[in-house]
Amino acid sequence: MPSGDMSALISTAQKLDIAHKDPLLLITDENARRQPIFTDFRGASVSANGDLQQRVTVAGWEGTALVVETTLSSGTKLTQNFQIDAQKGQLMISTSAHLPAMQPVQFRLVYDQLKPEPEHGDH
Repeated sequence: MPSGDMSALISTAQKLDIAHKDPLLLITDENARRQPIFTDFRGASVSANGDLQQRVTVAGWEGTALVVETTLSSGTKLTQNFQIDAQKGQLMISTSAHLPAMQPVQFRLVYDQLKPEPEHGDH
């Protein structure tokens, strides 16, 4: 398996900032890496840069879940399902990775919503 595919699977952001202005969803991690996703099923491709492979991403809403499918030039396919649990204040990202000639790998990331910090002088 190409090392870029494995690093794409195991690199997880500790913090996500998400902005949504339909149809654009912009996810920014703590290292200021931005991932723009169009949620109207239009395909978007990103060209190879350095060690990064070319990838094609298609995303759209299926009910209340956002489903994002990314295909890498190596043949690896990632399917991510983004869902918000409003009661718990959590974002759950379920991922299924289909790597060539290997069994699919599935994992889930759970992010807790940060509460805004009080301004100075607020009690």
